[in-house]
Amino acid sequence: MSSTRYGVIAGCLTTAVYLVGSGRAFSLDSAITYANFVATPSLKEVFGGRTAIEHSMRSQTGINDHVLVSLLSHFIWLATGSHSEWLYRVLPAVAAGIAVGLVCAFLVRRFGLLAGLTATVFMAADPLWVLNSRELRGYSLMVTFVLLATGLLLRREVNRRHVIAYGALMALAIASHLMAGIVILIHLTYVAVVHRRRVLTLLPAWAGATAV
Repeated sequence: MSSTRYGVIAGCLTTAVYLVGSGRAFSLDSAITYANFVATPSLKEVFGGRTAIEHSMRSQTGINDHVLVSLLSHFIWLATGSHSEWLYRVLPAVAAGIAVGLVCAFLVRRFGLLAGLTATVFMAADPLWVLNSRELRGYSLMVTFVLLATGLLLRREVNRRHVIAYGALMALAIASHLMAGIVILIHLTYVAVVHRRRVLTLLPAWAGATAV
């Protein structure tokens, strides 16, 4: 069986398991996100405007807006009008499955079946990863976009299309969660050490993604 098939199987199993019990009530953070940035009549609120439900802890409300997942969930809410928790957990769970599948496919191809599957199970069973991938949060989307972007960065040859795609993926990662900005610094360091000639080529992509 090819590494790609192992990745697809791992990703599908991960998503299926993470969706078990997805109809339960939201956690506090997810509930704040849903009430303030998803089930709202205005896109302005999704992007950080004054919300319909104001809290005395305004700063805490703001950091619960993982913008990309809030935006996509807002479109789901507009299309369906649904208040069902499971519907809004599908996107983070699917993103988590894709991330686990990507890791599985890459590691199986690079290091062999035993090492690849061991690392995949370790990732999929990590308690913090499982917790955040089963809630209305942007962490799993961020990791998925970072993995895809890193895959482009590791190519032997990088052309203009790769640079544009890389910049777009990192912008989406940062829109999912600001923590992805740290990854840009790691990527920059890697390129500066291993592929020094690519630094100038990738600068527009880094600048564009950081501008998000």
